[in-house]
Amino acid sequence: MKKTVMIFSVIVSVFLLLTSCTTFRSNYYVDGQYYETQEKGHFGRPADPSLPQDRVLEGWSIAGSDTLFEDWGNQPEGEVRFDAVIKDIPYISFYTGDTLFASMPETQFKDPGAPKPSVEHTVFLGWKAEGASDDELVTDWSAPAEGVYRYDAVFAGTVRFYVNGELWASVLDNDSFVYPGEPKERQIPRGYEFLGWVSEDDYRVYEGSWDKAPEAKRFDALLVRSEVNAANGFENQTLSLDLDRSIDILGPVTVEETYEIVDGKIEVGGIGYKDILKAAIDLYPEADQVINIITDYETVEYTIDAENSGAEFPEGETTVTFEVASYTGIAININ
Repeated sequence: MKKTVMIFSVIVSVFLLLTSCTTFRSNYYVDGQYYETQEKGHFGRPADPSLPQDRVLEGWSIAGSDTLFEDWGNQPEGEVRFDAVIKDIPYISFYTGDTLFASMPETQFKDPGAPKPSVEHTVFLGWKAEGASDDELVTDWSAPAEGVYRYDAVFAGTVRFYVNGELWASVLDNDSFVYPGEPKERQIPRGYEFLGWVSEDDYRVYEGSWDKAPEAKRFDALLVRSEVNAANGFENQTLSLDLDRSIDILGPVTVEETYEIVDGKIEVGGIGYKDILKAAIDLYPEADQVINIITDYETVEYTIDAENSGAEFPEGETTVTFEVASYTGIAININ
């Protein structure tokens, strides 16, 4: 009986000795490069290695295995190699023409924002997937289109309107063009009134149709400023052109109202801005505009031949008085 016990004891001792000598070592590699080692008693899923944004760690697999290792509570016996299983994530690129504007991992797909147009008088409409038409803009940014890794910016021309040199409105230069209207009183500098829009290639108020986008891409507000002289109440009516351009002062020009007597009645001929501009061009052929127009009034006394005029006047009253105006302004050449 003693012999049997001794043999059993020897067997258990050998088994325990052999067990205690068994190797438990896990070596980890990332892209073929050594990462770390875990000995017996320190086994567990290792910390994730640092990877670029376009690469994601999916897990670890034992060398030679096609499946991810999941039993992190039991360390494999022996010296075992683990390799990081990494997934490469495609990048989405956004272009304005041939210039790269932004890029991001497919898993972080989102609106990259609005690029600055490279051409004046154009605006950000949106982004389209490569191969799509310009009217197929991206509206769903939850995920990229399948198999699409490039998006292009879609731009459209604009017609821009400026007040006192500041951008007031920008309207798309396409079939959806609409006339923006006129600036509100609070948007105009104090003491000025809005007369109309002057196109960038002209110097008169635009009189074309607003049913579709005009050829000109910029318009400036033509503003009127009135300065009332307390002495007479009507003098010094001033017209000013507030365009964001340089001007050459050519010289003064004056136009006087004419009058005539018809059947004993005084008829004063009116003067319009076109008359003043025509007079300026006669004096200065290069004149584009007349500004700072001052109005002066002159009282005229006229004696009427009551007997031959055919008009009826109270006895002794054959003299009438009336006012005619003269307009003096500065002719300019707009550069």
